[in-house]
Order: sequence, then C-alpha cells, then structure tokens
Amino acid sequence: MSLRNGKSFVTILGGIKFGAVVQGVMTVESAGVAPVYRPCPLSGRDWRFVARTLNNDLTNFAMLANRDFLGFIVTAKNSGTHWVNYALNVALAKQYEVPEPRYSDNPSTDDIIGHPKHKRLYEHVPRVAASHSIPHVAMNWRWLRSVAPFPKYVVIIRDLRDALASFYVKWRGEYGVSFDEFLRGDPLGRRFRADIWWYIHFLNRWGDVGVRFPGDVLFVKYEDLLEAPQSGLLAISDHLRMGLSKDSIEFAVQSSSKEVMMKRRDPNNPQTVIRLDGESDRPSFGPNELAEFRRIIGPHLKYDFGYDYWADLEDAPRASVRAPSHAN
Repeated sequence: MSLRNGKSFVTILGGIKFGAVVQGVMTVESAGVAPVYRPCPLSGRDWRFVARTLNNDLTNFAMLANRDFLGFIVTAKNSGTHWVNYALNVALAKQYEVPEPRYSDNPSTDDIIGHPKHKRLYEHVPRVAASHSIPHVAMNWRWLRSVAPFPKYVVIIRDLRDALASFYVKWRGEYGVSFDEFLRGDPLGRRFRADIWWYIHFLNRWGDVGVRFPGDVLFVKYEDLLEAPQSGLLAISDHLRMGLSKDSIEFAVQSSSKEVMMKRRDPNNPQTVIRLDGESDRPSFGPNELAEFRRIIGPHLKYDFGYDYWADLEDAPRASVRAPSHAN
C-alpha cells in the first residue's frame, strides 16, 4: 500500500466510507460526499490535449452503447483491475453456485465479470461488466437518462503517481523510454497505451458524471481496497446490487491473495499480471518528477479525489467548490 508523509489514505467518496466494523460485523457507513471540482487555470493548458479529449468525448460510444447491464466496474489502468475483478468473480461463483474461473488471469476471469462484448454464460448471475473506458459526453445529459436506462457504475481509482509508476514498469520493455520521458507523455495520445494525459481524461470525465449523478457512480480508492478488502467489496456489491453475502466476500478475499492467484495462473499466458515483489523496481517521484507531474496536472486535472498532489506547495490551487450543474 502507498503511504505518503507517514499518513495512511482515508477515503470518503461516492457516499461510502470503507472499513467500518462493528462487533465483528462488516458495515458500510454512508458519508454522502461527492467528488470535488477544482477549477483549472487557462494558463499552461495544452490545447492539443483539449482538442483530443473533446473529439474522444464525442466519438467514444463504448459506455453509451453498453447499457444492458446491472452494473459496470470501471478501473483506471494499473489500479487494481485484475484483483478486483477476480475477487468478485470468485465471490459471485460461490454465491450463485457456478464454477470459479479456471485461472486467475484472462481470459478465464471473463467468464462471469468480463468485457461487455463477451457472451453471458450464466443467466441467473447478476450481469456485471468490466471496462477501462471513458464515458461519452452524452452520459452527462439528464434528459437522456430520463428516456433510456443506465446501469450503476463503480470506478476504481489510484494515486496517479503510483499508477503511472506501475504502468511504466509493466510496459517499459515495449516502449524503451526513460521514466522522465514517459512521465511527460503524449497529449495527442498516440505514443502510449496510457500515460498521464490518459489518466487525467479518465478522472475528469468520470468525475463529471459522478458529480452529475452521484447516486449512480461509486468511487473506490485502490488503497482502501488494500486496507479493508471485505468492506470495499461489500460496498461494490451493494452499489451494483450483486447480492453478495459476507461469507461469499470473505471466501473471495481468502482465495485472491497474490500467492493463491500466482498458483492459479494460466501456464500458457506469457504476460505477468501478478508480481509477488510488489513492483520493487519501479521508479520513484523525486523533486524533478514531482515538478513535471504538477506542471501537467495543474491546468488540466479537475478532480484530485483527495490525494495529496499539492500537499507541500504553499500556493497550490485547492479550490473546494462543487462542479457547476452544467459541467461536462
């Protein structure tokens, strides 16, 4: 788990606070807190990024087209995607008495929760899909939701610095660039599968949808899932109406440790998704990296979700105002 300045992360997002245990019974405590909008200054803004995201927001119909689901688990890349989906697959398998995924890595983990285009194998199991997708701008329109049904969404997020470092470790062999070069990224979105610009776009758009429709979007911090996995999975299940019991969730947590998942890997899958060393060789953020990181997110990131990106800056932008109701 990532700790900064000696403090553990405490999350109250999307109306759910994790980790509450009363007399040995897991509970979900309502806090009613939504993402906070942080106005971004025009100075320093990269208009190539602005143009690219506007085009993507008008042309990416993936989330808009796939609405025939009870719920969606949407994850920022390298933010616990693999573990969350596998653990929930195991919990659903136990709860609804269907076979567990044969392996802990794709494609068998798609048997229950998977890509929205995959065939549904078990009709009696709640239909939940997984995605990294960024929502179309129309998902902000109230009139559209009044005439068309939409599923519930759980959005898994992670400290951007940790997610970027983890993503770099996973793909640096393919890209062959230094961490500094990767950190600068590509505002046009052509060089990397994901970079700081992709994460900013992901957080901004889901933040907009979450502020607009707080009852439909639950934001979950990856760090909180590490801290209190049972409570986190229970919150996800409750929000998506998956009907998971405490026993099913506890069984899933026990069955989804790194050690267990390593033993259940597909021997024919060459990709390393699970690492027992905890990414010990990943790069760190020194003063130069932090300066570049803040230079980019300052004029572009609308929602920091409570992470301490500005903690040691005296003149940091820390506006705490709600997003305007027309925000897109």
